[in-house]
Amino acid sequence: MDGFMRAERRQWLESLDARPSGAAVLLEDVEGRALIVKSNYKTYWALPGGMVDTEESPLVAALREVKDEVGIDINPSDVSLMGVAQRMGDGFITYQFIFTASIKESQVKAISPHDPEIEEWRFISKQEVLKGELLLPWSLKAWAHDQSGYFETAIADDDNADTETIVFSTTGGDESSSSEAPVRKGASGRLFITRHGESEWNLQGKWTGLTDVGLTEKGISDTVRLGQLLKDTTFDVAYTSALKRTHQTLDALLKGAEITTLPTIHAAELNERDYGTLTGSDKWEVKDQIGEEAFNGIRRGWDYPVPDGETLKDVYARVVPYFETEILPRLQDGENVLLVAHGNSIRALVKYLDQIPDDKVADLEMPFGKILVYSFDHDHALPVDKAERSVDISPTKA
Repeated sequence: MDGFMRAERRQWLESLDARPSGAAVLLEDVEGRALIVKSNYKTYWALPGGMVDTEESPLVAALREVKDEVGIDINPSDVSLMGVAQRMGDGFITYQFIFTASIKESQVKAISPHDPEIEEWRFISKQEVLKGELLLPWSLKAWAHDQSGYFETAIADDDNADTETIVFSTTGGDESSSSEAPVRKGASGRLFITRHGESEWNLQGKWTGLTDVGLTEKGISDTVRLGQLLKDTTFDVAYTSALKRTHQTLDALLKGAEITTLPTIHAAELNERDYGTLTGSDKWEVKDQIGEEAFNGIRRGWDYPVPDGETLKDVYARVVPYFETEILPRLQDGENVLLVAHGNSIRALVKYLDQIPDDKVADLEMPFGKILVYSFDHDHALPVDKAERSVDISPTKA
């Protein structure tokens, strides 16, 4: 897989019948900081590590990956096991093994990434991890909280065969001493979804699509009020589209929630629907021209064609795979995710999350001033609970 870009690596992973187990090493320098690396196909920092090959022990795999990725040799006798995470899929179980080792100053000076996929490396302290300013895996959060151990899953022997008892066994630190315990199997991650505030073209009643317009003053003030409903939540990461109206909406939400910083990813996959030749047209003038049935087909239909543009089905085809590969794993690991997108990209995602049939999608709407809250556990790709939060705002022309 050397030299593969992120999209190609994702395609390869998705072609596997079952994902192999993984192994990584948390390398601490003399100052007690951990070595982290950034790959060209990942959005987050990680520990040096990789997949465990057939008939290879996790320790051998982990040390091999350390050598390949950062160019240093670690003596197996200097390594200890920090934790094991069990991950279950349809018909298979896979594990992630995390080892720890201390490295000397001479080894730090010898760090030289050999793997072309490694773009950056650095050391990070526990305090930096706890600040939450970087996208990091569960293993580093556990380390920062002085937690170690394993995730144990026991299937209940009763009529409810899907029920699991989750046990996290610790060998260091007091799990009850922190209000932010590390993410673990069975923890509930929550996805908060909201639409951008009123934009300049919403105000004018125009089809905006991919046109990069900003918010109105009303859109900003409405969103600040909406953000006040998020003061009770600690977020791990935010996702927006590549369009600035979602960026401005996120800024207003964070202001209302009194959140100063939050790691954020801007993804074109979450962009609004491309309205093609209709972009910039007055919606209500178009309605008068083509009639209500065609107008409703364009606005709310599942696969209603738009000249040189996208249908909702097309939007679904880019939004849902992105959610499955980039966002869902975080939710299953217990993270809280804030997602700011557009009317149609949200409709596409909610169609998937709520399993809405094609012929019912016309009734699906995502108004301004509302936040959808979906809860996820480790073992399901679909949410296990749904709630809503909202503020009263005056209507727009959108």
